[in-house]
Amino acid sequence: MMRGVLLAALLAASGASMAQSAVGGYLLGLTDTELQAAVPDVQRLRKTLPGPRGLRGNWEASTTRLHGLPFPTTFYVRDQRVQRIEQLWRSNTGLCTGEPVFAAISTDMDTLYGAGMTSGEVDDVQQSSVWQAGAFDVIGYFTRSPGPCTIRLVYQWHVVKDASAL
Repeated sequence: MMRGVLLAALLAASGASMAQSAVGGYLLGLTDTELQAAVPDVQRLRKTLPGPRGLRGNWEASTTRLHGLPFPTTFYVRDQRVQRIEQLWRSNTGLCTGEPVFAAISTDMDTLYGAGMTSGEVDDVQQSSVWQAGAFDVIGYFTRSPGPCTIRLVYQWHVVKDASAL
């Protein structure tokens, strides 16, 4: 419980541009009770969503906003602890306005975690960036199709793989 209160205080003290979002990698590892205390609008999903590597999406926060756009957020749980967080924005118009938003989010992440590694180009149909933020990674994906665009942000534990295990 104390960890949830400390995390809420950390959120309140965070920078203005990212303060639009109540979500970040610092929520990884929280229990259901701690998550509810740290993210007041989180709701348990009626039907869990399958996630990668056996994770289950049990919780969602629908009012998460980044740069004025809604990013519904799903919290994936294993062993009663948050293991992965996904924020997803889908444009609902034929015009893709995601490029400036993805650039702004990338700038925010660079400010918080240092320069990220980027692959792809904005002129291509997709671009991804990754930031290593201590115990967790933040991965951003921008995808454009002929109509809408999507931006997905993923927060997950940082895993160091030993070359002998590859």
